Amino acid sequence: MYEKVRITENSLLVLSLFTNDFSKEYYIREVERLLKISPRTAQLILEDLENKGVIESKTRGKIKTYKINPSDFTKRYLVFVEQYKAIVFLEKRLLIKEIIEKITAHIKGVALIFGSYV
Repeated sequence: MYEKVRITENSLLVLSLFTNDFSKEYYIREVERLLKISPRTAQLILEDLENKGVIESKTRGKIKTYKINPSDFTKRYLVFVEQYKAIVFLEKRLLIKEIIEKITAHIKGVALIFGSYV
């Protein structure tokens, strides 16, 4: 039986911040400001991702910063995030989506033709 993975669109948005620069560290207020979400939402998402082992935190004085945890498990989440970003990109740019679908269909057709001679 499969268990549910609790991941929201906001969680994907938070993780997408880390894909811009894998060495970058963020603090709660920074995530809030960049994504225009409440500080509490940012905090809950960051804590959830930390509990899952996807990100790790470090406390410097009164500020807690979060950075990506470089592990194989994290890579799986990041692949998911990249897929999410591609979907969002293509939904906003329907012409590009249509072009990609036509090119992909054409490439598959060419592969079938040449594949039969190989």
